[in-house]
Amino acid sequence: MRVSFRPARDGFAFTNAFVNQIKIIGLPITETKGRCGGMAFAALDHWHRRLPVPDASTLPADGNPVADYVYDRLITSIMDNWGMYAQFMSTPDHPTTLRGIGVARMTREEQFPKLKQLLDQGLPQPLGLVQSRDPAGFGNDHQVVAYGYEQDATRTRIFIWDNRFRRREDVLEFKTAYDPADRAVRQSNGDEWRGFFVERYSPRVPWYLAGGKLLSDRSDPRIYVVHGGAKFWVTSPQEFDRLGLRWTEVVELPDGSTAYVADRPGDRLLLREIDRPEVYVTYGGYGFHIPDPDTLTRLGFTWSDVRVVPRDSLHALAPVPIEGTVLREEHKDPVYLVSGGALHHVPDPTTFTALGLRWDRVGVVPDGALAKLPMGDRLPTPTCRPGLSYRPVS
Repeated sequence: MRVSFRPARDGFAFTNAFVNQIKIIGLPITETKGRCGGMAFAALDHWHRRLPVPDASTLPADGNPVADYVYDRLITSIMDNWGMYAQFMSTPDHPTTLRGIGVARMTREEQFPKLKQLLDQGLPQPLGLVQSRDPAGFGNDHQVVAYGYEQDATRTRIFIWDNRFRRREDVLEFKTAYDPADRAVRQSNGDEWRGFFVERYSPRVPWYLAGGKLLSDRSDPRIYVVHGGAKFWVTSPQEFDRLGLRWTEVVELPDGSTAYVADRPGDRLLLREIDRPEVYVTYGGYGFHIPDPDTLTRLGFTWSDVRVVPRDSLHALAPVPIEGTVLREEHKDPVYLVSGGALHHVPDPTTFTALGLRWDRVGVVPDGALAKLPMGDRLPTPTCRPGLSYRPVS
């Protein structure tokens, strides 16, 4: 099974090539290879808060708010999970009288069941991957996002987003039952790990993506207002004033920083353009028109939720919802998954569950709103055996 986290949409487009010298009081760490924990935590922050991840593929420089936020989340990921890293470092791979069942069995008998339970709830999880046997080797450990698994009596596979490899899917694989002759956890890129554990994590909102935040690059006169995790260009001083914005609240960033704020908003943003009465709700970066106040109320919104954006902002929205968006119309039962730029009917709850979809992630739109989108073939009902993941044939 897979949850609704997708590396191609929810992972960062740049590779984890950061260089760090770090100081954490009380911990014997001076350097890490990249900011893997920060990227894993930041990607999960975006997913939990339904904020779009920017498509910028160049590594942001230090001083860029994204780079600094990822660094801050790296420190949090280490501090909150150092106890588990230390436990894994000091524990042999095999069972011993003094140190218990060993890392290999801890991974299979304690950590994987915990991960499976959380994934079955539809929640992607940060994983700590351990190679080191002492604090000096901590730089060889790693942090990733797990978003699915498949298991049978022989083999277990975990689907991960590894921030070293942009937005591709990677896999961890190991023997389901403990075998003293084959304890390793192997990754699809060739790496081997002693084991893994589910990390402690709490979602946050990046400060620069807070609703209503005003951002500008230092050498660029353009000013953007942030709503739904996306930037909207305020085209003139007159429009700035008419939107009720304050010049004293504009945050000047290092040049190029605003390129790391998405152009299309996350889900459930209500917006209307200044001087226009029409209200839209966004799902997958696409705007669905809400025809009247009663529909707005039935969909669970209030007028205070509506954000007024600069004129012509709707032109920047997606021509179709992005890959993986799940939708249904208000008074109709069919649920659709966006794939390949078209809607595909999810035929039954079995298929819905096998795809790793969540009911609380289904975007409910006004009746008739889906008629404007291309319609593809119905998804086939899965035929794989229980425990193995299902993906429809493209």
